[in-house]
Amino acid sequence: MGNGAKRTKKEEDFSFQVDLKGIIRLLSENLYSSGDVFLRELLQNAVDAIAARRELEPDFKDGRILVTYHGALDGQASLVFSDNGIGLTREEIHTFLSVIGQSSKRGEMQRNSFIGQFGIGLLSCFLVTDEIVVRSRSVREEQGFRWLGRSDGTYQVTAETLKLAPGTRIEIKLDKKMARRYCKERVMELLKEYGFLIKVPVDFEEGSNVCRINDGFIPWRQSFCSGEEILQFGELMFGEKFFGVVRILGEGLKGYAFISERQTSAATMGRHKIYLKDMLITEDGKDLIPKWAFLQGASSMPNI
Repeated sequence: MGNGAKRTKKEEDFSFQVDLKGIIRLLSENLYSSGDVFLRELLQNAVDAIAARRELEPDFKDGRILVTYHGALDGQASLVFSDNGIGLTREEIHTFLSVIGQSSKRGEMQRNSFIGQFGIGLLSCFLVTDEIVVRSRSVREEQGFRWLGRSDGTYQVTAETLKLAPGTRIEIKLDKKMARRYCKERVMELLKEYGFLIKVPVDFEEGSNVCRINDGFIPWRQSFCSGEEILQFGELMFGEKFFGVVRILGEGLKGYAFISERQTSAATMGRHKIYLKDMLITEDGKDLIPKWAFLQGASSMPNI
């Protein structure tokens, strides 16, 4: 039917019926290499929320992220990600958490200020759980709200009876299978892998024990760092000895390439760690460098 054609009386408009579990399955098989990515997405959501609050309140300097692990006697567990970022209004909860694919960045913030999308990032949690609880209060409002989302596509939004501080708290429950896969040691390992470069303090809490995830020494953030310090940092990152290190500077790219002591060839797959805005994005960089450049590299990319 052409654009100018008229509808007949028998024609009707219908809405697509979306199978949320089917979408999640497609995500796991095609977009996300593993369920582990939900941890990175929750970290990124928290970092973005704090960045958004800093844009709104230039004097706000005390951004923080807390990841709490609760084990249960029956073998289940739960994870809670808390931040004191900008938070969500009731309208934003409906818009960003409950419309799949909605491009969201809290208010009028510039899209290129962030690398995540809150609703899509939250959706990745359904790879490991059937239920997500979000409690959030926007810095623009006094009232906080609770969002309960289920993998069957239903959700509830209710006003919180207790007064919340500005920020967001995301809780996911892990059944016995997922709790075995994501024990506290594994969660800490993944958080460090994804977020050790994050400048916002990230703490991990389990019982009475609290430790800082990203308190490692980052050579290039010091007023001065030597090539030897960079080399030692690379060896710690990749877990092997290197012959030397070469700094990489180019348009839209900066980083370090480490020269391996191992015997290599052009057919050998290189190992890479690629960061965007201090967050580990991928270890697959084969399409970013020529095939002959079979070096070990750690690179960071600017805002795109």
